[in-house]
Amino acid sequence: MTPGEYRANVDGLNLFFGAVLGVVMATTDRLGARDFAVTLIVTATLVVTLLYVSSGRHRFAYALFAAAVLAFLPRILGPLLADPAGMPPHLQPTLLVWLGFIVLVELGALDGPATDQPDA
Repeated sequence: MTPGEYRANVDGLNLFFGAVLGVVMATTDRLGARDFAVTLIVTATLVVTLLYVSSGRHRFAYALFAAAVLAFLPRILGPLLADPAGMPPHLQPTLLVWLGFIVLVELGALDGPATDQPDA
């Protein structure tokens, strides 16, 4: 995978899943202010962690952290919310699929040495 292909993959995934996440978060309109803020804080933390998977020096550690938090997201976020049923129902699967695609792109980047040749 060339550096251009890698960047296109990562940028495309981030743009796409950012839009999907916007739709998912639209279901939070019934949450109270406190629950909405808690949901935003947890979600923002996970999104930043997902971005670090494709740009940080410790990609593997960020991927493991994100996978662990996402696996237990309902158990982590539920007790923090006044109404545990208020967690957006598609939040966890959206973030898990995003993480999966980022990991696939990262593994694809390991195909061989990236070239500085322009994409044809």
